[in-house]
Amino acid sequence: GIRQVIIRKNGSTLREAASLLPATGGNETVVPFNCIVSGTVGDYFTISAVQSSGGALNTFTGTLSTAMEVAFVR
Repeated sequence: GIRQVIIRKNGSTLREAASLLPATGGNETVVPFNCIVSGTVGDYFTISAVQSSGGALNTFTGTLSTAMEVAFVR
């Protein structure tokens, strides 16, 4: 199945990224993702990770752990 990352601003989708290659042999799937978006007071952002294999999957906690970085730019 696919692995997909979605970022939303105030509930509306801004950007999506996906890995369409099938995951095999229990290996990790990395979905590189970056974007620059503007925001104002009161805006909120959500990030979702979804997969379509049908089975339960865990997020990875090793060297390539699940992470997010945010920077405030004026």
